[in-house]
Amino acid sequence: MVENLPAGAAYSEGYAFTFNRAAEEISGYSRTEITTLDQWITVLYGAEGEVVRGYYEADRQAGFPSRRIVKLTRKDGTQRDVEFSAFALGEKDIVIWVMHDITEGKLVEKALRASEEKFRIEE
Repeated sequence: MVENLPAGAAYSEGYAFTFNRAAEEISGYSRTEITTLDQWITVLYGAEGEVVRGYYEADRQAGFPSRRIVKLTRKDGTQRDVEFSAFALGEKDIVIWVMHDITEGKLVEKALRASEEKFRIEE
């Protein structure tokens, strides 16, 4: 079921880490290329990896209270804005993430704001 979700999903339990087909499309990487959460953070966030790791640790301690939007770098070098929601399961070291690429929506919002500003100035 998770494999066929239209949203990206990732799962970690201890050192085990995997993600679904939609997450492969979002990241541009296959599950055989990224096999740990540390690799995911290092590869997709590069220089910002430590900041993202800090977000993860703080959110985990707080019980993943809210969504977080972070910019990741796909395998092809393009950057995408991705919204993550995470859930910890019980006392086990299990975390599930659901992710959505919101890049296009943010671009539409930006264009709409620019258009609104243009028409306000012209009035």
